[in-house]
Amino acid sequence: MARIQVCGHSFVARHRSFLLGNTKYRTTKMDFAKDYGLPREKVYVSGRSGLKLDYEGAKFIRECALWRRPHLMVLEIGTNDIADKTADVEASCHAEFVAQKLVRLVDDLHRNEGVKKFVVCKIIQRRRYRGVKKAANEDQEQWKQRKKRADDEFETMRQCFNEVMAKESMKRPHLMTFTHGRSAMRNLSRDVSKDQIHCTTGIGQQMYHFSMRRAVAKGLQRAKKNGLF
Repeated sequence: MARIQVCGHSFVARHRSFLLGNTKYRTTKMDFAKDYGLPREKVYVSGRSGLKLDYEGAKFIRECALWRRPHLMVLEIGTNDIADKTADVEASCHAEFVAQKLVRLVDDLHRNEGVKKFVVCKIIQRRRYRGVKKAANEDQEQWKQRKKRADDEFETMRQCFNEVMAKESMKRPHLMTFTHGRSAMRNLSRDVSKDQIHCTTGIGQQMYHFSMRRAVAKGLQRAKKNGLF
């Protein structure tokens, strides 16, 4: 019996709330195995809004690994880190720095906490950049241009982060990346809530749930193929 831990930022926190509130998928508050179509395994879902790869974020992920002792961890993280880039740092350098922080954490948990396999979800494209607020001394057109520049910069960082993680996964049998399917990405980019970031509690959450099920299934398949457990 494999133990699986899904862990991440607000996407995962909302995903957990969706599963707890949906009687179609509901089992217990702790074990989400039936929700993931894996009744013979143990599946745990833990999320925290605003989760980053800072001290507190790494501590949260480490505690999940220590508490559950999972064989497989699926991580949805990195978005909040690259969104908090300071103005004086080049976009690609910042994204690579964030990716390498995640790689070091994964290697440490694999080496010292016994996690056999990690699936890192690639960062999903945002509909628009939320962090750009209209200044009092700028008109509507200036604000739109500034938002577009922020959108372009975020997209550069997103692609760079995903590329670095894909390259690092090629060097490590205990690490793989996962790309959310087109249906999930379409709903996450269009069928969003009022904050323009998260998917809605309806079809968007269902598509995200199905995509995360695929991430878990692929992680299990690859781990067994590599003889990790």
